Amino acid sequence: MTKKRIRILTQTLIAAGIIAVALYLYHNSLSGLQTVDSGYRQIMGTFARVVVIAADKKTGQECIAAAFEKIQLIDELMSKYKPSSQISRVNAAAFDEPVVVDKLVFDLLKKSVAYSKKTSGAFDITVAPMVDLWKEAEDANLLPSDEMLAAAKAKVRSEERRVGKECRSRWSPDH
Repeated sequence: MTKKRIRILTQTLIAAGIIAVALYLYHNSLSGLQTVDSGYRQIMGTFARVVVIAADKKTGQECIAAAFEKIQLIDELMSKYKPSSQISRVNAAAFDEPVVVDKLVFDLLKKSVAYSKKTSGAFDITVAPMVDLWKEAEDANLLPSDEMLAAAKAKVRSEERRVGKECRSRWSPDH
């Protein structure tokens, strides 16, 4: 065997040994982790479940609690089914007058308008009047009239909505 082949073989064996040790250490480090499951909870009109992998059960439960706090915040700010939510207030009044919202909601509205522009209106957060009209028509087993369609269409098209100064939704740092 030549010196070059011996050197390549030695380097290969050393690399294989390093990989074997790394895999062994990785496997042993995983064995100390625990999976913590929240179980299903009802929130936002549906069921949610959070599963975390943590160093211990207490840390896992803290992570789950933090996750559900964020989900609860989103539900409180953005649920269309809660009249007190900021999104419900925007839906009810922003067509006629500015509505002050938290920064999180404001940023979401700005991004939503931007996505509507990027998709040429395929993504449109203002479509609810049309959806509601067709839902009512289905429930009544009737087609909406041309006047009803025109009235709903007049409230749709997010790229025409402004978000920012002098706009329909405003963020206030003291809100």
